[in-house]
Amino acid sequence: MSMSRHHNIKLAVAFGTSGDLPEQYQVIDFNQESGYEAPDPDNVAFQLSLDIGIEGTGKTDVFQCIVVTRNNIGKIHKKEKLIVLNEYTFKKFREAILNTVRSCEGVNWYDSLSKLIRKFIWEYEGMYDEDEIKKLN
Repeated sequence: MSMSRHHNIKLAVAFGTSGDLPEQYQVIDFNQESGYEAPDPDNVAFQLSLDIGIEGTGKTDVFQCIVVTRNNIGKIHKKEKLIVLNEYTFKKFREAILNTVRSCEGVNWYDSLSKLIRKFIWEYEGMYDEDEIKKLN
């Protein structure tokens, strides 16, 4: 089947949050070049919630994952929806999140969402069947 070339929508991360980080870093602005730096960059694990949506719309859905360094994977009980870093720096963390989100950009929201839910836990996961999700486009 031949498909014409479509332009992908651009996804944006409005912000992230993590109650596992020290209080002053619990809200994460991915537009900033600096942020939380771990005392031990080889031993990091925290839950992350991300508000992701189509750039310029102001609308977002919440997606979750666990950010973990290779040294700490053994401490994670459910090894799904992980962002794994060899060592943690805010720069590497920020790049990993933004690159992962960019890799999920599709021709429309449904296409992007189908990619996002492979990488993250979606706030509405299990609430809709495939046909209902397509209607949300």
